[in-house]
Amino acid sequence: MHLKQRLFSVAAVLVMAAALILGSRMEMREVVCDEDNSSSWYEKTDTIYFGYYDEKFTNLINKAAIEYGEKYGVRVLPVMFTESEYLESIYRASIDNENMPDAYILSNDLLEKAYMLGLTSEVRDDWGISTTVYFPPAAIHAAMYNGKVISYPLSYETSVLLYNLDYIYDWAKQSAAKELTVALEDENGVVPAGATYDQEQYEKLSSDKYMAALNPESMSAILAMADSYDAPQGVEGFMKWDVSDIFYNYWFAGKYMNVGGDNGDDKTQIDVNNQEVKECLAVYQSLNQFFSIDSKAVDYHSVLDDFIAGKIVMTIVTSDAIATMREANENGTIDFTYSFAPMPDVSDNLLSRSMSVTNVVAINGYSEKKDLANRFAQFLVNEFAGNIYAETGMPSANWNIDVNDRALEVFMEEYSDSISLPKMMTTENYWLMLEKVFASIWNGDDITALIDDMSVALKAQTN
Repeated sequence: MHLKQRLFSVAAVLVMAAALILGSRMEMREVVCDEDNSSSWYEKTDTIYFGYYDEKFTNLINKAAIEYGEKYGVRVLPVMFTESEYLESIYRASIDNENMPDAYILSNDLLEKAYMLGLTSEVRDDWGISTTVYFPPAAIHAAMYNGKVISYPLSYETSVLLYNLDYIYDWAKQSAAKELTVALEDENGVVPAGATYDQEQYEKLSSDKYMAALNPESMSAILAMADSYDAPQGVEGFMKWDVSDIFYNYWFAGKYMNVGGDNGDDKTQIDVNNQEVKECLAVYQSLNQFFSIDSKAVDYHSVLDDFIAGKIVMTIVTSDAIATMREANENGTIDFTYSFAPMPDVSDNLLSRSMSVTNVVAINGYSEKKDLANRFAQFLVNEFAGNIYAETGMPSANWNIDVNDRALEVFMEEYSDSISLPKMMTTENYWLMLEKVFASIWNGDDITALIDDMSVALKAQTN
């Protein structure tokens, strides 16, 4: 499900219990209690329930449950709840004690709500994994509430650059040729007859420019490339992204917007109205004139399709693009090379910071089997974490995983210092509020007035 749909789904609440039996060979094992009575392993083993909200987790949880049962002798039964009113459904199951999940997956922005409902408890980190040895700072902040670690980071989503390497190299060669040609010009700006630049020098300069362009330091560098590139036929634009979705825009002002602090739960830390935010958004607004993107005519998938068709040089994507591009490469849909890069800074003087959403594993405060649930949660986010991307299509939040996959390494680099959605229930409309503000700014409305109004609204809500 698309991120925005996940956040704002209003479908009817349904509760579905999915019990996993750990294979026939485990079911057939019997433990002899005494000479007159015996019972199967299935009946005697410790059992916990594990909750989740999306089918994309099904294979991961089922396989983890089987492996954990075989290794540690604890039966894990997955229970899937519908995403709409997810926590309310878990709360009712906990109160009624009907397939109550002892641990469950949730998005980090729901942690305060879960805490208020009594559905979380401070983790017992007996394996010592809630540290930067295992997770980047962004993941640890996402898993905390009220100064305590109340969950374990599982997976995440954030945004990075995706660009066409063939076009970038084409630009580098053009740029090198122009620079060397200018060096040959006389005082009248004319290249003397017969004057040529050294081919070896041209190749080296082209290579240097190409390597520098692979990780652009700021939007200024991207604009300079776009302004000087003589694009081949079929290229409709240098850079294009879904300007209608705040997830792909937030990085412009994310470094200087503070809603709840790094943990996203401190009501005293609300600052979205400062000079740096306004300067960043002024840069953002100016890009509409440069790239001419109609916010009503684009969406994420149409832009990615344009990239695959070779119509644009670069775009902004989430981690689903890794599988999409690999599939396009394997089936011959694309005839160019591509790569991912962290987001650039806004300008030479203004930094950027992307938004992220982290799926975490919480231990149910109502559970009578917290220790068992805690150990399975640790197993899932650490020992079994190498299976997360393959089974769900989402990167693992454990930064010791996927270190040999360059695409996933780029996403982890961006995620490491990202800012998560705030956890405060009083700012649950922050996402929608931001999206409207960015849309208005993109279309030319007054930045100061919009930021002033948003700041007043946020402070009123949190007070």
